[in-house]
Amino acid sequence: MASRTLFSSVVGRGVVRTARSLTPAATTSASNSSKGTGTSLVAAAASRHSSTAASSSSSSSSSSSDDYVSPFADFFQNIADGKTTLQSHIGGPLPTQEARYLKCGVPESALRFKTVSYGRMIVEPHVQPGEHKVTMKVGMHVLPLETELEHTIFRQIVGRRYLPERNELRLTSDQFASRIENKRHLVSMLDRIIINTKRLAQETEAADKQAGGEA
Repeated sequence: MASRTLFSSVVGRGVVRTARSLTPAATTSASNSSKGTGTSLVAAAASRHSSTAASSSSSSSSSSSDDYVSPFADFFQNIADGKTTLQSHIGGPLPTQEARYLKCGVPESALRFKTVSYGRMIVEPHVQPGEHKVTMKVGMHVLPLETELEHTIFRQIVGRRYLPERNELRLTSDQFASRIENKRHLVSMLDRIIINTKRLAQETEAADKQAGGEA
């Protein structure tokens, strides 16, 4: 059955109405054709937009990559050249770190520290007793004690903290709620022990000399 469709076209100021007889099959094909044409136009526009965006992104990334300088460029260049941070490629002995000493003359490398740590506790108390306790051990052979009088005064000052079976001094501190502060306290304590030992030995020797001169 034929159906009549009116198409309107604007020409100038007037409207011309044209009547055209179309079958249902022709109407369907025309509709599908218009849809296909619209879809193809949308796809073409999307393709052009994506290509433009990709080209602009690639140009910006290329320009940014050309301007980028890695902060590790020197490090990787040294690896490529076979160089090391210890300058071992130059040859000869490796550079050694300068030894550091305490005020009393004991090298820091001779000090040994011992601490006790616990796993994290969920229930209170979160800090266990003795967690901040620090023990310092130092051998007697590194202490700058020269005379027998100095050794005698030293043993009288430290008392049971000197272990003759191990020939070492062992000091312990839990005065502060921090391992770092307790470590500093032990180092300061060792400085004071050695310095005062030498001072007392000198005063004793001076007093003995003075008493011998008077006699």
